[in-house]
Amino acid sequence: MTVGIVGAGPVGLTYAVGLAKKGFGVQVVDIDKNKINSLRGGKVPFYEKGLEEALSQAIILGTIAFWDQWNLDTLPDIWIICVGTPEGKDGRADLRFYKGALSSLVPFLKNQAIVINKSTVPLGTAQMADAFFKTQVPDKKIFVLSNPEFLAQGKSMEDFWDPQRIVIGQGHPEEFVRKSLEEIYGWAKCPFVWTDWNTAELIKYASNAYLATQISFINSIAGICESIGADVTEVAAAMKLDDRIGKKAFLGAGLGYGGSCFSKDIQSLISLGKETGAAVELLEAVDHMNDKQIRRFISKITGALGGDITGKTIAIWGLAFKPHTDDLRSAPSIEIIDSLESLGAKVRAYDPKVGEKILARCPGVRVCSSAGEAASGADCIALCTQWEEFRDVSFEELAASVRSPILVDGRNQFDKELLAGLGWKYISIGR
Repeated sequence: MTVGIVGAGPVGLTYAVGLAKKGFGVQVVDIDKNKINSLRGGKVPFYEKGLEEALSQAIILGTIAFWDQWNLDTLPDIWIICVGTPEGKDGRADLRFYKGALSSLVPFLKNQAIVINKSTVPLGTAQMADAFFKTQVPDKKIFVLSNPEFLAQGKSMEDFWDPQRIVIGQGHPEEFVRKSLEEIYGWAKCPFVWTDWNTAELIKYASNAYLATQISFINSIAGICESIGADVTEVAAAMKLDDRIGKKAFLGAGLGYGGSCFSKDIQSLISLGKETGAAVELLEAVDHMNDKQIRRFISKITGALGGDITGKTIAIWGLAFKPHTDDLRSAPSIEIIDSLESLGAKVRAYDPKVGEKILARCPGVRVCSSAGEAASGADCIALCTQWEEFRDVSFEELAASVRSPILVDGRNQFDKELLAGLGWKYISIGR
């Protein structure tokens, strides 16, 4: 069986490499010529833990090919669409790239083929795609499926190999489709959820919205903890002991959620709810709390420095929205940097994977090559991303190089008693 992947971003490349390693013949199409040339040479143009190593293995196997134009040497049995669907002006996903992919696929469809939506798309998109193919290629049997991805950035390869569920939405159940999908996901030891198009599309949105809700909830609790002198980390740890809540609950208080999914999906659900008359007050509160959390963090920084930060040097540790990726989409660090600079501060920044990529978004930042370089001479350190290497910093030694031993921890990564004992003014979230 052969597979075509449209879009060589984090999702598309993860599925392409994983399926190629399983022995499927995989052809990847992306209109970015520079990206394709990089991938042909075994280099991933963005950072995702373990992905480049897996790509090299797939190339050695000879089961993967990359194209920057639609000139494939064979027609795949299954097409998987993994193009971006950024947030549009109305809050819903922008389908320009998705619709472009559908149009481009038309000449490259076998007489019987499967087209899978991996991209996160609004409800009704699979139905729209089905109608499109019926109009464009009425003589062919094209089976459109909604098969959302549940890959967490920073561990996408891990999630690919060990999925918790496979959700497949279809409009016209066929044994051929079921057998094909069971072959594609033959290694998966998890439940298969077979459902209709709309339900499958909503499962993706609902899953992300629920995780975002947990994050905003615990950040709200963190605010209460600060007002009464409680510790949110202890509150969260005790909550997770309840099986109804679970050990994997997203109850880490901090800067809120970022990345390309949670914010966009919350906004899409809010827009859909308003359009259909459904209640969205809870989702709006989740979104509002997330925005408020960054403003609270900035207030912690300015408060630690006496209110006026004009001319102050602030070191930002961590720029990506989470560890093990270099993704800056909706990263809290960007709004924090913009706000600090607007208040007159000078900002230095270090992230082990982002590097100078931040300059495209925040050109005034001085990019440093280490956490120590960023902190040297700084009036305050602000931790935005909980990279493991920051835990190895010797704060006893660092105290001699900073202008003021002040650390504002946006991820509750450090031991407050230990830092206080070393003479640091340590400010965290809900502790």
